[in-house]
Amino acid sequence: ILILLVTALFIDSSRLWNDTLVIFSSDNGGDPFYRGFNYPLRGYKKTLWEGGVKACGFVHGQMLKRKGGISRDLIHVTDWYPTLVNLAGTTDIVISVFLN
Repeated sequence: ILILLVTALFIDSSRLWNDTLVIFSSDNGGDPFYRGFNYPLRGYKKTLWEGGVKACGFVHGQMLKRKGGISRDLIHVTDWYPTLVNLAGTTDIVISVFLN
């Protein structure tokens, strides 16, 4: 539903949807202190069990070359930076940090 709302807003108001990349990512694991619950996964936030490291997410955008793919690979938040810099049209990560 969220993706439909975002899509409708961009298409109706500013026509920016074709140049928009939506990335949804979750923080890993629920914290039992705040009543987080990771069943059926074992563990919780700040542990190395499945409940502390697995999270869901998705990427949606017209510029994606491979659509409908599902990955079960591990990814870290630092993996996003070079990808996003490249999508922005540069390959020099260091310069883009200081110039933007």
